[in-house]
Amino acid sequence: MPERLDYIVAIVEEQNITRAARRLFITQPALTKYINKLEEEYGIILFDRKSSPITLTEAGRVFLEEKTRIEIAEQNLRHRLEALKNGSVTITVGIGHDRAPRWIPKLLQEFCRRYPDINFMIKGAGELSLPDKLRSGEIDAAFGVFESNEENVEWRYLTVEKLSLVVPLAFGIFPEDFLPEESVDRPYILKPEQLNGLDYISPAITMGAYDSYQALRQLYSINVGRQITTTSARSIRTMIIHGLGYGYGFIGSASDLQDENGVFRAGCCILPGLPTRRFTRAAYHSDHIHVDLLRELTDMLEQQIINADSPSKIYWKNYQNDDRLFV
Repeated sequence: MPERLDYIVAIVEEQNITRAARRLFITQPALTKYINKLEEEYGIILFDRKSSPITLTEAGRVFLEEKTRIEIAEQNLRHRLEALKNGSVTITVGIGHDRAPRWIPKLLQEFCRRYPDINFMIKGAGELSLPDKLRSGEIDAAFGVFESNEENVEWRYLTVEKLSLVVPLAFGIFPEDFLPEESVDRPYILKPEQLNGLDYISPAITMGAYDSYQALRQLYSINVGRQITTTSARSIRTMIIHGLGYGYGFIGSASDLQDENGVFRAGCCILPGLPTRRFTRAAYHSDHIHVDLLRELTDMLEQQIINADSPSKIYWKNYQNDDRLFV
C-alpha cells in the first residue's frame, strides 16, 4: 500500500480525523480506512483515538519521524542524481521563515549574476530544525538562529539582535511618564508579578525565539492568561501591537512599537536574568563538495548585512575584537 505521509501529518496538525479529511479533500471514512490498513500492515497503533484531541502514540511518532527521514533522503538522492545527469550544480539553503524574504532575493540576485549556471532550492524552515536538516543532507547551508555541536561544520556569526519583552501599553503596567520610543535602548525594568494573568504571544517550538520563551518560563513562575502560538516573528510583533498579548523577541527600532498609523502601542521591558541578545549564524559542512561556493555565498550575505541601510543596525564587536555593524 502506498504511504501518504501527508495524511498522517494532516491528522497530527488538525488533531481531528474529520478536519484532516476535509483539509485533504477526501472523505472521513476513506482517511480512517487508510490509517486502519497502515496500522494493520505494520502491526502498530499510530494514533490514540480515545484521547481528545487525537494524538500520536509513541510508535506513531517513531513511524512518522523515520518515514519522513527516509522520504527526505530519497528526495535528496533524486535531486543529486538529476544534477549529475544534467551536469548542473544545485545548492539547497535552509533559512528561517521570517529571514528568507529579507535576505534571500538580494543575495541570490548578486550570486546568480556571478554563477548563472548554478541552481538553488530555498527551504524556509523553523530555525531550530536547521541543524537536523544540515546533518541529514536535506540542506547544504543553514542561515538563522540555531546551535549545533556537530563536527566538520563551519560557523559564521551574521548578526546580533537585542531581545526584550514587548508589552502593549493598553495592559497598563507602565508608569505615566513612560516613553515607549526610548524603551528600545532603555527598557523598562519589570517585576515578574506584573505579568501574572496577562495574555501571551508564544513562538512555536520550531523557532529560534523559543529558547528565550523557555528561559522566561523557567526563571519565573508567571501565570499566563490566554496563549497564542505562531510560527512568525513578524506576526508576534503585529499581535502585540494590536493588544492581543505580550511577547519576547527582537525589536529593531522604535517603529516596531507603532501601529500602521505611527501611534505607539507597546513598550520594551526586561526581567533580570533573561537573555538580552541572540545571534544569527551561517553553517555548512567543511567537507562539502561545493564548500568554496558555500563560503562565497556566506561572504556575500555577510557583506549584504553589513552594508544594509536599516534602522535596526546594531553595533557589535566580533570575537576578533574588530568593529563591525550588524542588522
